[in-house]
Amino acid sequence: MKTHQRSRSLLIPFLAAAATALGCSANDNEPCRDCVADAGAEVVAPQSNEVGPVGAYSACPVDNVGPSSTPEVRRTLPWTFVPSSADAGSPGDSAVTACTFTDSAKTCSAEASVHVTSDGPELTLAGFGLLRWNLQGMSEAVAQPTVVEGGSVWLAYSEHQYTVCPFCGGYYDRSVEIRDRQGGKILWLGSEGSKVGDMPVATQMELFGASATLQVDCEMTGSAGCYTFDRLSYDHELGIAPAVVIHHATLETVTAPTGTYQVYWAYSQENSQYSSGCMDGPDVASDSGYAVSLVP
Repeated sequence: MKTHQRSRSLLIPFLAAAATALGCSANDNEPCRDCVADAGAEVVAPQSNEVGPVGAYSACPVDNVGPSSTPEVRRTLPWTFVPSSADAGSPGDSAVTACTFTDSAKTCSAEASVHVTSDGPELTLAGFGLLRWNLQGMSEAVAQPTVVEGGSVWLAYSEHQYTVCPFCGGYYDRSVEIRDRQGGKILWLGSEGSKVGDMPVATQMELFGASATLQVDCEMTGSAGCYTFDRLSYDHELGIAPAVVIHHATLETVTAPTGTYQVYWAYSQENSQYSSGCMDGPDVASDSGYAVSLVP
């Protein structure tokens, strides 16, 4: 079994609110980098035997290194959200009282009706929109959820757009959770985005009946905007008997005490270093995201 030291994550505080407070705007002559430096951004250097040039781990394959900079993402969600009319999510619609819909955020947790097409399921949230199965742009995807035409499921959908600053671009995150009923069995679950992080432990426990331990899969170096970075990508070993290793960014079938699932799970940690003299640019992205589908 491979052993590792878990590297420290670096979250550069490229937050629009902080940038605004420091005077960053589209009309400023100062680069976004200077605003971030004023905000006290920490630059973490790689430590010995963790990442990068020390070569402690095998190199990540060149055909599966994942995104380097925001807004690039590793795609894990084969879903497209299609909003309904302009009054979607209005407070007067009792079917969508748990839904909000703005230019930068869409969130909903409600019962959805099921329509099954030749391309896959469509899940409609009355007065809010529909979630349509869409494999376009996906290199790999877990199976679509097993649902019945004319039936219903409980759907939790979330989408957020984040503006870093006028000079640095932005990024997004999305998540989908489909249950057979409110509070019921998870049929399909996933999350993608530049900074989504790892699957929460509570979700791991509900899905598999156990949490996972990180094992280093590979290491790489890269660059993004004004930063170079060292990355560790991780496998996940589920604490079930017998133990099951879910390999980084690999489509797998996992049998756990709670059921059998198709799983695609990626997670990485990055240590970043600022490139002296650089003006501005995007942030470093994490090669993280996951999707899980219950196999009937």
